[in-house]
Amino acid sequence: MGLLDVPAIPAKYPDGSRATAANRPSFIDAADFGPGRTQVEINAAIARAVEVGCREVRVKAQDGPWTLSRYATNDQGGSIRISQPNITLRSDGATLIMASNAAFIGVRSVTGTRVTITADTVPTDTTLMVVDSSSFTVGQWAFVRLGQAAYDAAEPDFWLWAKVQAIPDSTHVTLDRPVGYAMSVAAIPSVGQRSIAPIPVLVSDVEIAGTWNLINPLTSGSNAESGVSIAYAHNVKVGTIVGSDCGAAVVGGQFVESMTIDAIKATSAIAQNGHPAKGRVFGVSECRGVRVGLIQAENVERSLIVAEGRCESVEVDKVVFKNTFPGRSIATAVIGVLGNSRIDVRSLHVMGNGSYLSDNGGTSGTDLRITDAYFYTATRPIMNPSMISRRLYVDGILFTDIRTWKRIIPLRPSMQGVAIAMPSGQLRKVKATASSTTGISTLYLGATSTLTNSQSSQLVAGVSVDLTQGAGFGPGYNASADTGKRAVITTDATVPTGAYLALEAEYWADPAVAGDTAAADGLVRPDGPGTDVWLAFYGASPDALISGAITRNANGAATSAPVLWPDGIAGVYTGTPSASFPGAVDSYTITYLGATTRTVAQPALTRDPTTGAVTNRPMNTVS
Repeated sequence: MGLLDVPAIPAKYPDGSRATAANRPSFIDAADFGPGRTQVEINAAIARAVEVGCREVRVKAQDGPWTLSRYATNDQGGSIRISQPNITLRSDGATLIMASNAAFIGVRSVTGTRVTITADTVPTDTTLMVVDSSSFTVGQWAFVRLGQAAYDAAEPDFWLWAKVQAIPDSTHVTLDRPVGYAMSVAAIPSVGQRSIAPIPVLVSDVEIAGTWNLINPLTSGSNAESGVSIAYAHNVKVGTIVGSDCGAAVVGGQFVESMTIDAIKATSAIAQNGHPAKGRVFGVSECRGVRVGLIQAENVERSLIVAEGRCESVEVDKVVFKNTFPGRSIATAVIGVLGNSRIDVRSLHVMGNGSYLSDNGGTSGTDLRITDAYFYTATRPIMNPSMISRRLYVDGILFTDIRTWKRIIPLRPSMQGVAIAMPSGQLRKVKATASSTTGISTLYLGATSTLTNSQSSQLVAGVSVDLTQGAGFGPGYNASADTGKRAVITTDATVPTGAYLALEAEYWADPAVAGDTAAADGLVRPDGPGTDVWLAFYGASPDALISGAITRNANGAATSAPVLWPDGIAGVYTGTPSASFPGAVDSYTITYLGATTRTVAQPALTRDPTTGAVTNRPMNTVS
């Protein structure tokens, strides 16, 4: 019997007639299709299920193990192949053993030849101009590729499933929905990335149900493809897949819309032949609407999870990763999110060795969000903590209380390594806003004994800049230290008058360290009204505080005036005129008449003896 031949109906259906509603079997048993325990029998059972209109094929553990080889000589796709809709392939724990270079189970629509789109599109378009519409049929599904992906020349920037609603003429195809994407033909030289392909049969409503054990025993660099490989499909459900050295992924998908997976487990995932894209557990590209209940793995050589190619709405409820592969590089990310993709992980647990938490591969538009992260590792992971939104367990401490912290630092010329203490606990995010970048030489984020990797080049005047980098806060920043963190500022003589730097941080308060000044709402406000930093900042600009009549001396120097602070508290400005430059003020004080009277004092300025320009303005003081 040839690979694609359909065997006779087994003896249990002796009449050989096509099934009807009355006699259609509730399932097809793969073991009934010959004495062999290979993909041939399983594929024959799938073919028979399609023929008789039965939705379910069963592969039983008691009948195995099942040994798989390639579906066809040069075909590395699924050894077991589903290319029709409405099929459930169910197992109660069957073991599949791979004997050649191929994926174990493949779910894939057969796509027709791509037809080039010849005119620009806008998001509201439903009709496309094409080079030839003759290969399309009304009511047929079609797959649209629009735009060139910046991260991969072989992939589109956007894709769409749609049904052909009409064929107006030989060069137009009308779809049942807008394309949702603006594309310029002139900007897309690769015709493959501005194309539409007919889909004779869209594989949808397919389920790989129950529990499956996938084992690849091949050695000597044999390059396994993947466990369950799903492509060009819609509405796919997967049960529990347990894999050993499955290659590119235990479960992988491309161009899949709506996929749910109960659990993915890997007892081992080596990168066969050292291949950079093997040794993974879960990988998706160009997928939408993916939900995974559990990913559990150990002895993984490459990234545990990889999402690339504008994956949208990929959610994983729980990840448990025992990072134990002996040669795994510390530079290998646990999760790779590439090319405009987004993943949401609700609970992440990492044990064993430390590692990079995530990597975007140098691509843009990526987003990894983790609700709770628990690191039980001997070496602290390198991570961007802003990805974690609720709980962080690291270094044996559970951090649950996220607070905010803010400092406004008046900038003066020639500040030499002025240190600003930062709160105890674990920093989640740090932002900086400089009123002017002129004269800011260096801005370090560091621990008491560590000052490397200045952040000053990232500052943009008047713009709040996120200093939280992909791997945290840059090399040398001792983010694991709960105490002793600081920002250190150095300026030169060109800092303009009234310049300031505002630092904002979100951080997990250290439950073991007392002394954080928290308001009732749990937010740290060390720079609130009446505090030294607040008074020093606003007191640096007396012109902005004066509210009322100004008294001036005979030369026009402002010697006295009432002031009104931003919180509504009154005060008095008193200026000391310059003896050398009539009309100018060399020093001043401003009082803050709150419950306790405070005084901001600007010490005497140093002026150029010829021009009178200020050459040194000391930091003001608060008493």
